[in-house]
Amino acid sequence: MESLKEGRLNEALLDLWLQLKIRARLNDAEQQRADDRPAYARRHDEYLSALNRGGPALCNLPLDTPLALLQALDQHLYLRRSYKRAPAIGLRREAEGYFLHPRRLPRGHQPASSTKAGSIQAWLRYHWILPERINGITIQIREAKDANIQRLSNHPRLTLLIGRFPDEIRPAWQRDTAGWRALRLTDPEVRWHSMERLLNSATAYGAQILVLPELTLCPELRERTATWLRENRHPLLLVLPGSFHREEPTGIFNHAELLDATGEPLLDHRKLTAYGSINAPERIRVGERIELLDTPAGLFATPICLDFCDERLGSLWRELGIDWALVPSFGEGATVRAHHARAKALHRAHAAVTAVANQHPEGIAADSGFIHPGEEPTADDGTETRETTIDL
Repeated sequence: MESLKEGRLNEALLDLWLQLKIRARLNDAEQQRADDRPAYARRHDEYLSALNRGGPALCNLPLDTPLALLQALDQHLYLRRSYKRAPAIGLRREAEGYFLHPRRLPRGHQPASSTKAGSIQAWLRYHWILPERINGITIQIREAKDANIQRLSNHPRLTLLIGRFPDEIRPAWQRDTAGWRALRLTDPEVRWHSMERLLNSATAYGAQILVLPELTLCPELRERTATWLRENRHPLLLVLPGSFHREEPTGIFNHAELLDATGEPLLDHRKLTAYGSINAPERIRVGERIELLDTPAGLFATPICLDFCDERLGSLWRELGIDWALVPSFGEGATVRAHHARAKALHRAHAAVTAVANQHPEGIAADSGFIHPGEEPTADDGTETRETTIDL
């Protein structure tokens, strides 16, 4: 394997991953390990020793136990990199692009994929490899700004706050034979007063992350939120001010932005799946891209409502290996329960943290969201916020 002999170890890890991603080859390698585990362990130690020595030792490596070599490369690259600030690495093989991303599993966590036969990810403890395109959707990873990275790395734990607006303000809908869309809010000023109250609550809690629901803050109020973040003292590092329908040159999108501590946009997301029936669909163009934010606390995604809970996209978030899902949502109890099922599955798979901020369509105090792990969806208590602290 030329990449290994030439010391291009990131590429060598990807090459082995691509070879063993073929299920028949992975099965053969797993059977080889099962047939003689002591010999497998010895070969793994030999590989790791040669990788640590480098130079000529790499050229003499026998490649007769590929799974042991994959694990040794995974461990060696982890030990030699500074994972406090290490961003994802972009790699290419032929016409395809891939990201090599460091995993940040909580100490001692054993995700479901770590013991499942026939899963290539089970054999990588320290890295996650993801393609640049999955099911026709382009994946982009954006590195957080330096100041934000430094501030996140200073926190041994993060406090998340989810909010909602029981102020009875609703979207003003436009409905016709082509479908429906949100034009504006019925009373933006009342909603802004509710938003200011939530921002002040987040400050009082000492929250670093605040998530708001889908279709609750129009573009004008999103701008006012950015101004508030820029002009006020607060502990917030990441704020997701919901989403709203927005007209762009190429069409109408259900659009969300993740803001940093100063109100600058970090991530941009356009809803991937329109809600509604074929006779009355959400009148939007769907997005074709997922942006992920790479931080010392892990990989953040901002799926909008149906993007997260729809069965057709369930495997997508699992394949991306995200560490954090910040989800603006708009619906009733069934929607929240579907989100919770997806959140539990992602936590079992790779320790993902999910924060769902849900707004009841009537703008009333019902069917609020949840943060998982940390709580179950419960009977509504009428509060505007929920918060929890996650150890990193």
